[in-house]
Amino acid sequence: VIAQASAFAPGGLATSNWLPGAYIEDVIQLQAPPFTPSLPEPYTFDLSLYDSESLAALSLINETGNPQDVKFMIGSLRYRPPEADSEGRNALPLPTDLGDQLASLLAAPHMPGSAAAGDILPFNWVWQKLRESKTNAMTQLLWLRDGGQVAAASDALPLVHGYDFADWRIGEANRGHHQLIVPPHLPAGSYRLGIRPLLATGQVTPDIIPLDQSMTVSVPMREFEAPRFDHASGSEWANGIVLYGFSLSATGEVELTWGANRTLAESLRLFVQAVDADARITAQWDGVPGDWTRPTTGWVEGEYITTSHALTLPAGEYRLTVGWYRPASGERIGLGAADALALKPLLVID
Repeated sequence: VIAQASAFAPGGLATSNWLPGAYIEDVIQLQAPPFTPSLPEPYTFDLSLYDSESLAALSLINETGNPQDVKFMIGSLRYRPPEADSEGRNALPLPTDLGDQLASLLAAPHMPGSAAAGDILPFNWVWQKLRESKTNAMTQLLWLRDGGQVAAASDALPLVHGYDFADWRIGEANRGHHQLIVPPHLPAGSYRLGIRPLLATGQVTPDIIPLDQSMTVSVPMREFEAPRFDHASGSEWANGIVLYGFSLSATGEVELTWGANRTLAESLRLFVQAVDADARITAQWDGVPGDWTRPTTGWVEGEYITTSHALTLPAGEYRLTVGWYRPASGERIGLGAADALALKPLLVID
């Protein structure tokens, strides 16, 4: 997301006051930040609506009445930035072979002073090309201990997504936008942040530029011994999430015990639905596990995460389904040929 604007009352009128069949016109201005790059591909403009209380995105319904996405692409546009004259500072070597200073950091990323393991942190930085290069420059963001040792590193990051450094003109400066996951295995503590260039082969270099920023990282309480549950499952989703087991109560309480057999690079939403005999969703829970405190990006292999869901249901028998989806698109994570798991029927007693 390069630029964003929102209106709490679209068109200046709260949606609760809209009349069926009436049209509402809204004018939204987006300001491209300085050093926005002229990418080979055009920028897209997306529109989305969300519930003001839960902040949940509203689904876009297709012609058949089914949800297909949570955003609508209005159109696309090529961007041509104005000419800028910026002198580089904090020169950072980004070598094809060590010693060639290819780029300079004009604006360092601004990171929060505290975060939790697994948090997703958006940031941007500005780089200027100093010398010719035929390869794409890559870097890592580092968490450094007091002695300067690397405690953890991000995945390899290009200077700008979608714009290969080899295609930049000498002297050209561009802003790169990224989302960074605080490594889930990072121990709790205070760290200094730094940047490290990578060789064209992907190997790390000894060059580290410490940033004048620090971050205090907290970690959640983790459970590595299997908890008790009434029904074993072992169902595994396509991305490595596993439902180890679950427990149900006659009052509508549902407990699910989860884990993952790999590190997850995206924060997913969990849904739990109770469906009656007429195939109607009578009650449901939807959100980030642990009352929004345990995003899937913070899970580590071998730990157990238990989620509890109190479904308010009248007496009767219900079919329970659980699953995961990507909040940005509404796309469900696959589970074999299905996209949700049906649990043991839930019998609610009045």
